[in-house]
Order: sequence, then structure tokens, then C-alpha cells
Amino acid sequence: MAVRVAVIGVGAPWRHLPALSVLPEVALVGLCDVDEVRLQEAGRAYGMDALFTDFRAMLGATAPHAVFVLPSVLRTVELATECLDRSLPIFVEKPPGIRAAQTRELARLARARGVLSMVGFNRRFHPLVAAVREKIVQHGPPSAIIAEWWKPLLMHDMGRSFPAPVLEHLLSVTTIHSVDLLRFLGGDVDGIQAMGGRYYSPYLDAAHALLRFKGGGIGILLSDYHTTKLERLQVHGQGWLVELSGTDAPYREGRVFSSGVWAPLELQPGGSTDPEGFFDEDRHFIDCVAAGRRVGPQGADLDDAVRTMELAEAIEAAVQSDTEARP
Repeated sequence: MAVRVAVIGVGAPWRHLPALSVLPEVALVGLCDVDEVRLQEAGRAYGMDALFTDFRAMLGATAPHAVFVLPSVLRTVELATECLDRSLPIFVEKPPGIRAAQTRELARLARARGVLSMVGFNRRFHPLVAAVREKIVQHGPPSAIIAEWWKPLLMHDMGRSFPAPVLEHLLSVTTIHSVDLLRFLGGDVDGIQAMGGRYYSPYLDAAHALLRFKGGGIGILLSDYHTTKLERLQVHGQGWLVELSGTDAPYREGRVFSSGVWAPLELQPGGSTDPEGFFDEDRHFIDCVAAGRRVGPQGADLDDAVRTMELAEAIEAAVQSDTEARP
């Protein structure tokens, strides 16, 4: 039986809808968005007539088995809470609330209701990251992981396009992808040193951190919000090294060093609708809903997301302390 899926928030480029519309295990039963023009465009693109501007009306009319909660980050907690109160399994885009406390409350509610949840850290499902994960499984924990996140959120308009709550916590809202990958590949953290500053704006626009993983090894985060869109990842093990990079999009190329030789890592999305992990991520959630099983360890449920959010806030606090300590 197909999983009946309703979607709240269809903002372009509709990253999840391409996957949900072709997965044979999915029956799309409703789309909701507060923007009528955007909603109608999505309806035409995916052949959907069940279109709603009121999410409660959609949930009542369509009786979904699961809901994708994909609105503005400022409304994620409100909408996810309503779905959990109705005991509906939810997929929520990152971040699940701007603050860790909001994520903790969602996680508590999901546990209390016995409801399955998953948070959209799509880099965990990126095909090149999957290759890195396989190296770690084969060879053991890495000695060092370096994650770089450069994004021009503040470069062009100094934040006019983004609300202040987002700009005040960019580590939790955007850089959270790299923070989560550090945890996903290296494990939980028990030591943080960080620095950064407000170099070109009134917001913390640079954040750099050195992390100590509980299981051994170190993690390094490098990030700022005034340069080009660029993501890079290095993972170092005994006798091997993997490098991934991508400009304007996550990880488009990679290479691996092993046995004294460099070799390319080819991006092979296969039957995916995109090369960024959305297809495999969405399929994973749907499979878990259908089977009634947990989404971990590859997927992040709300409890797992709490730890990523807490790490982002701890780095942010350390950067803030460093900034305040300097004249």
C-alpha cells in the first residue's frame, strides 16, 4: 500500500517534490502553501488538484499517513507541533526550530506520541558522502575531519532578505549541514575551541571551531557568510584521505588518496532525481514510515537532531565569547 503524503510548503525549487512525485511507494494527496501563486505553480508542475492554503484543512481533508513540513524556518515548530499532536509521522527540513530548545520540545512531543520523525540533513544521503562513510566503516574512525561552509548570505544585501532571528543564528540555520556532517562522520563532541567575529556586518559573520570527538580524532569547522557559495570536506584516516568540494551546490567532485595513489570519486546519483541526496533521503523516510522502523543511524530523528543543534549552539556561544573577549 502506498504511503499517503501531504506536503506543507512548496517553495521553489521544490526539492522534495521531484522525489515524492516519482517514488512508487508514495501517493501525494495534498499540497499546502500560503503563497497562492507558488501553490498553483506546484500544482501544475506535479499534476495536483488537492491544493490548500490552510494546512489544517489539508490534514483534515486528505488523511495523510505522513507529512513533509517544509515552510519558512520561522513556522517549522508551529506546524510540526500540530502534526505531532495529531500523531502524524513528520519529515521536517533543517533546522527543526532555530534554537535547540525548540528541537528538544519537538523531540519530547514525538516521544510522548510515539511518532516517527526525521530531519532533513540531506548531506548524510549525498552519494559522495556515502563513499566517505564507507571508507570509515572499512578503516575505522578518522583522525581528522575538516568541514568548510562559505555562503554569501550577508555579502550582497547585508541581510535585507532574511529576518533577524535567522541572521543572529546562522550556525543553526544554514551551517548546520556542516555541523551535522562533523557529528555524523566523527561522532559526538566533548571539547570545543572557537573564534570568529562580526567582520563586515552586525551579525556573527564568521565562525571557526576546533572540536574534539569523544571517540578520538578532531573536527574543524570553517565558515563565513560574505564569500561565494562553497562547501568542502576533508576526512583523514590512517593511510587514506578523502576530499569533496562543490561550488554553488553541495559536493560536485571528490577524490580519494589510498595506497599512495589519488583516484577520483565519481558522482553517480543513479536513479535519483538530484545529485544532492534528496531522493535517497525521502525514500529512506518513506520506507521507515511504511515499515514502522526508526530512521537512524543514517537518518536523523528529532532526538538526534537535538545533539546537532546543541553542538551548533555551543560553537556559536564559544565564538561569541571569543568575540566579546577581544577589544
